[in-house]
Amino acid sequence: MSVGNIAEHHRMLYDTVRVHAYRSSLFRHARDQVVLDIGTGTGLLAILAAKAGARHVYAIEESAIAEVALEMYAENGVADRIRMVIPPTAPQTLLTRPCLLRDVQLDGDLTEAMNEQSVESVLEVNAPGILGGVAIYFRAHMDEHTVLSTSPSAPPTCWGFQVKEFKERVQVRPGDRVRIVSTLNRSHGHRFKIVLA
Repeated sequence: MSVGNIAEHHRMLYDTVRVHAYRSSLFRHARDQVVLDIGTGTGLLAILAAKAGARHVYAIEESAIAEVALEMYAENGVADRIRMVIPPTAPQTLLTRPCLLRDVQLDGDLTEAMNEQSVESVLEVNAPGILGGVAIYFRAHMDEHTVLSTSPSAPPTCWGFQVKEFKERVQVRPGDRVRIVSTLNRSHGHRFKIVLA
């Protein structure tokens, strides 16, 4: 599950069995206590703890959903007793230049571009480090002036990008060329499987 995925948080909010179990426990034990809510998400459990009489709640969230939680605290009148803690994230360094996996021309025959045959590509390393996976994203050329990209180095969109981890990690240095093989599985929602060649 992607913790920043709003659809997943929506599903958790409607999980009445989970919500009622937490609510019952919090209303029995949180009064006059300091509560730590790790992965607060939309803030529901932190709000329940505050409404149950917690002296103070520390809510930890690392994804962008934290902005929703802050609004929820204010809307529920408990913002004065909840402190949002956003842990620093370690900077991720892109070790290679972008590498094309598929080129899909939407005004042509999609059969060839979307086939399930394995495709070999080469990652050209431009920074030293340990290569443990790849970031999968798309770049859509809307017209000759506009390009929409979900690249890690582009302005963020609601789609984001996926990280596919390798089974093993590889020490790399500038100038190295790392071969990868990608396979598109259409029966599982057009998912890529990527392995070191």
